[in-house]
Amino acid sequence: SIVADTQRASLPSSKGDARVIVLSSIASTRWSDVATLMSAVFQLAHRSLKISTAYFAPDESMARTLAAAAVRGVKVEIMFPGRHADKKISQRSSIGPIKHLIAHDVHMLRYDHTMLHQKICLVDDTIALIGSANVNHRSWIKDDEISVVVDDDDVVETLDRNFSRDTERCKRLTMADLKASSVYEALRNRALQVVRFET
Repeated sequence: SIVADTQRASLPSSKGDARVIVLSSIASTRWSDVATLMSAVFQLAHRSLKISTAYFAPDESMARTLAAAAVRGVKVEIMFPGRHADKKISQRSSIGPIKHLIAHDVHMLRYDHTMLHQKICLVDDTIALIGSANVNHRSWIKDDEISVVVDDDDVVETLDRNFSRDTERCKRLTMADLKASSVYEALRNRALQVVRFET
């Protein structure tokens, strides 16, 4: 690994105060450790969940978990790319889950300024998840991923400040925003549900 190869990467000269857990996962036929971690923190949140992801395509189980958090009083905000998204098929195939979450008062925030590629999750403004995993089926089962759990006030505060700044460039979606403009578009979006877990 890069950390083990001291010729290619030098380790910090001193220890910091942050408490960190690093969790990795490899492609599998079932939920990975990273997916299990995400599901656990979504279920443990008491006040707030702030999620930023490049590709949002949750399966039914994860969509239910996020909706349940909102139902029990957690303010759930999910930020994902809008018109600058590099994978339009991922967007269009996720309209069903997005509608389900909006119906349960989850704040679905479409970021239209640029392509959004960060993957973070802030839990109750106390814990941060940072890494390579998106909130999608590929990250949970098909791809090798890494997630870092950070317990550090300064790190979480910085990420929270950045998230709040980014929300100013977002549009909170409503059901009206997702209404198909034609029968063709409605059929296309339904057909794309089949490939949602490949994106």
